Amino acid sequence: MKKINLFLLFFYCSTTFGNELTLYFFPSPYKMDWSSPSRLANSVLKNTYMPTKFLLRHAIGHVSTEVRCENDGYYHLSGMTTRDKTEDRDLLLKKKIGLGVVFYPMKGMLQSQKEVRDDLEDRYKKGKMNWITFKISQTTCKRLKTYIQTYEKESLADVYGLVFNPRKKEGAGCSAFGMSMLEVAGLMTSEHRTEFSQRVFVNNDLDGFSQGEKNVSFFKVLAGMKGSRKWASDKFTGRELFFWRPNLMYDWVKNKIITVENRKLDDYKIFTRGKVKGLYLDRAKVPTPKEPIFY
Repeated sequence: MKKINLFLLFFYCSTTFGNELTLYFFPSPYKMDWSSPSRLANSVLKNTYMPTKFLLRHAIGHVSTEVRCENDGYYHLSGMTTRDKTEDRDLLLKKKIGLGVVFYPMKGMLQSQKEVRDDLEDRYKKGKMNWITFKISQTTCKRLKTYIQTYEKESLADVYGLVFNPRKKEGAGCSAFGMSMLEVAGLMTSEHRTEFSQRVFVNNDLDGFSQGEKNVSFFKVLAGMKGSRKWASDKFTGRELFFWRPNLMYDWVKNKIITVENRKLDDYKIFTRGKVKGLYLDRAKVPTPKEPIFY
């Protein structure tokens, strides 16, 4: 225990990090099954109420973000989250909007540094978290700094939701906010976009938000009623949902680490903190994007 605490003290007090972007991936406590609406509802119920040993539950998974800029000492450690921790349950059980909850603009906020730091320290001791750190150029770090400061200044974090695009100033969920960092830094690859995301059509009959004031019982969805045993097949019978999944990000890093340990990838380095491992990738020579940060 003393060794872990000394390591964490050194990790947080040291200032010689260079310019870096880090994304931390926290999977849900139990499997999230998106194969059908009813299975998703069962997964949400299980991940929300079943026991967990962790400080923060992260029922649908979570992404936290960290940026360090060497030249001016700028530091960011945060992540998007909901302001009202009961709002999603009220939407499901009281307002009965069903799967419309995935389109709903909930009250959002950025996590405090202390909350994320406590969360990380808990996972370093207990496991089930990983990360990827990118070494970036000074100009890219400055661009990320501008992005985050604008996001904070314009209160874009006031809106939280799965479908919102932070670069369109719509607000964001935690995973979309994290992925926007990759985009702004020019580090998003086709592999990331494919492996980290999912797309489904949410059944009109199960969407009590987009389809007007329609009551949709969460428990009927849970039981596989109202056509909830499969997703809609097209835009005529459902609303398209594109979203980023923290669990997929966590699995991707986990699999990359195995590949690196088998010496099949030379670009990545592995670092260990307590009981968890993460990846380090030098991308300092990647050109800083010149496109607008917001669009």
